[in-house]
Amino acid sequence: MNTLIEWLYCSSLPTAMKFKDFCCLYYLASKFQMHKLLSELIDYIQTRHLDSGNVFQPTQISHIFKNRDAGGGQLWEYCAKQTIGCLIWGKKRSSWVSKFEEVCKANPDLGPALFQVLLTSGRSMYQEQHGEACRARSSERKTKKSKEGESPEVEESKVKKSRKVWSKKRAPRRSIDKKDRSNGQWRVANSVLEANEIARRLAEDGGIA
Repeated sequence: MNTLIEWLYCSSLPTAMKFKDFCCLYYLASKFQMHKLLSELIDYIQTRHLDSGNVFQPTQISHIFKNRDAGGGQLWEYCAKQTIGCLIWGKKRSSWVSKFEEVCKANPDLGPALFQVLLTSGRSMYQEQHGEACRARSSERKTKKSKEGESPEVEESKVKKSRKVWSKKRAPRRSIDKKDRSNGQWRVANSVLEANEIARRLAEDGGIA
């Protein structure tokens, strides 16, 4: 309550808050529909995580999940996406994962809820994760072509003109090297195995039927 009064008078949050105090303030803001404070609290926790490199602990994830409707679900959405990222892109075979598995066993609905977030937001999460790198590569290519004295549009036009146009009847059938075919099948097989492994672990840990 003191933190709320301080924010009302000073319009600023303390530089450090315990998780318990953060949640109390978040739930108060949700109850009284203080949308500005809710937004500032989400910005606060995201900034803290980015600066420190920390993530929500499994017990904290469980608490947020049990109160996931508070604040329009903003805190749960951020927590769920961060948790999925930890499971897929990092912290593999660590004590964090072991503790998270125990939390999933105690909360059978947690696994399916995370899987639902993955289904609805998986594409946007991937773009957020890799989009910056793709844009940087594209910008680098355009800069390189500009330094060589030709604009990307002129270069692309030249490439199109140099291509041989084949009629539909006479277009040659592209042969695929056996090695390339086997490499492609290997990559697809690995992707399927990885997806199955993620689904299996979520089913075991979250109680998906």
